[in-house]
Amino acid sequence: MANKPWHQGAYRSQAAQVRAAANANPHTTCWRCGQPAKPGDPWTAGHINDSQTNGPLAPEHQSCNTKAGGKLGAQRKAAQRLTTTRQW
Repeated sequence: MANKPWHQGAYRSQAAQVRAAANANPHTTCWRCGQPAKPGDPWTAGHINDSQTNGPLAPEHQSCNTKAGGKLGAQRKAAQRLTTTRQW
């Protein structure tokens, strides 16, 4: 299976560095919610600009990352529903 576009290039090594730095520093806060580490909610590397797949990464809770991805997906789906090529 091919890597998804946002997992190609230097993404994997950059994401690993962001996660390692977050795990090594007990004062790390999630860039989305501003909260420190949460038990059972591991750090992940999140895109600062959600639509920019090759942009900068920052540490965030896995739950914050998942929530942001779901919200972006729902927005894109809603925008597609509003677009029509048929003349009424």
